[in-house]
Amino acid sequence: MKRGLKLLAVLVLMGGAAMTADGLYAACSGEGHLGYPIVQCGNRTWFAPPPAGSGTVSYSWWQIGFGNATVNSGAGTNGTGFANTVFNGNDTGIITNSADLDVVDATQISGPLGSTCFSSATNWIAGGIDGCADNARDGATGTPYAYSRDDNALNKYFNGYGVGNASTAYLVDNPMAFLLKESSGRFFALAFLANLTRNQDASDPSEGSFQFASLVNGDMNLLGQPTVVPWQPVPSPTVSADFSIPGDNTSPRILTMTWPAVRIVDDASVRPSTDNSIFPDTANGGTNGVGVRDQGRLVRYVVQRADMDATGNCLGTWTTALATGSTTNATITVPQNTCVRLLSAFGRTPSGLAASATTARRGQLGDIGYEVTSTPVKVGGTLVSQKVSITSVKKAGGSLVVDFTSTTELNVSRFDVYGVDNRGKASLLGSTDCLSCTTGLGNGYSINVKGGSAKSVYVVMEPSGEKSEVVAVK
Repeated sequence: MKRGLKLLAVLVLMGGAAMTADGLYAACSGEGHLGYPIVQCGNRTWFAPPPAGSGTVSYSWWQIGFGNATVNSGAGTNGTGFANTVFNGNDTGIITNSADLDVVDATQISGPLGSTCFSSATNWIAGGIDGCADNARDGATGTPYAYSRDDNALNKYFNGYGVGNASTAYLVDNPMAFLLKESSGRFFALAFLANLTRNQDASDPSEGSFQFASLVNGDMNLLGQPTVVPWQPVPSPTVSADFSIPGDNTSPRILTMTWPAVRIVDDASVRPSTDNSIFPDTANGGTNGVGVRDQGRLVRYVVQRADMDATGNCLGTWTTALATGSTTNATITVPQNTCVRLLSAFGRTPSGLAASATTARRGQLGDIGYEVTSTPVKVGGTLVSQKVSITSVKKAGGSLVVDFTSTTELNVSRFDVYGVDNRGKASLLGSTDCLSCTTGLGNGYSINVKGGSAKSVYVVMEPSGEKSEVVAVK
């Protein structure tokens, strides 16, 4: 976090009601005094260390049903996610780096090496954030009091008549989601949580906060509490293919795809509301409430496709081939020379309604742009040449482990592994049958062979005779 924002957070915590001028606030202009803090380090919980081989980590968070990662203007102020005729979302906005989001090394709270956490200055009033967690709902329709719930408090249990007048009509502020990605595109971390519960206390006038200590199904911290947000692999489909016209290897491919489900880490919150202007996502299991589990489905899967050029590259335009919802399998038919990939999207499903202040404040626009995608699977054809490439060669005692991949298999029976000795003489070390063979799919292989005196190896695709590069034994 920038020094000025850190100082602001400290002064706010110290000064309380002394700081009320709108000029000091950003996204939650004029709201409360702490800006709805996001507490993680202070709860002694953290994001787990990224897996080995991960790239640079990026952090983002948003309010479920009000998020838009595709428009980051920092323009929002009032909790609708809508500003200047644009659905800009309630999210981290133009803040993109860990310093400005006040992400710190979690070893200072006894986390393991590589773990991180949001520190004391993380909140909804930091400069550059889009929108606010305090939602301004449509109070003119379906509400008992007919005015906005933008009330400078998160989900208070009392009504417009003041503290002590119990009511659930002011439970209108949606939960949050957190998504961490790393630049290799192989792993991500995800968590959902509502504001800290008030336990239906009608005498609690505090503004509210979001606290990671409320998570119930994460990994264990040092105290045996399930509050650590884990990393997980980006879901990647296992694909098999058949010709739509048996025996015709130019016909479209029928792809059968399966993939592992995303692990959902949340606080199990269920908080029914009597404000009927919320518009729950009933089509996807949502109910009229502001808990995480009132939101309905929060992960959806989409199979996408793109054309492939003659050199085997996936062209840049990806389109939806099939939206599977929460289903973790699909069967689709695609032409030869096609790329497919799996997109896993997080948050509420967009309704398809036009963006307006009304559809935005009711949470009907869903969440846009919070997603991860798998590595493309190539479905080759007559335009694409068959190639084989070695990824690694490693010694294992007196043997060698040779890993290699094929780009596409249209006319393949087996792969032969050859070793080259220090005199340049090549000899067959072993063979393995094809996996994709004639389907047009590529595949990955790992074969253990007797290494002998081989100093380098290469792989030959049969019967075409296509040969890989020669790779030195390490």
